[in-house]
Amino acid sequence: MPSYDVARPSSPAKAAAEPETPTDIIALLADRNKAFEHFRRSYRRNEAIEENKAVLKEKYGRAKALGERVNASRGKINALKATIEQRRVVQSMAGRCRLTPD
Repeated sequence: MPSYDVARPSSPAKAAAEPETPTDIIALLADRNKAFEHFRRSYRRNEAIEENKAVLKEKYGRAKALGERVNASRGKINALKATIEQRRVVQSMAGRCRLTPD
């Protein structure tokens, strides 16, 4: 079995949650999900990553809302264009009816 170097957390509070014995470390590494979660919590930049995830989630929500507004506006524009086209057709037909060939 290959040896793994487990990163140590920088704060004492995180150190309490970390496995102490090599057996605990091997058991932790045997389960990929637990190993990843341990790495993620002990990674120094985890706080920055979590902050960036929150910012990204907020931006994604705003972008989605803006996209919905754009689509609603596009629908209104298309409805107005259809109305204008209908009026042009009616006006065109009315103008042709008035014109009589001499």
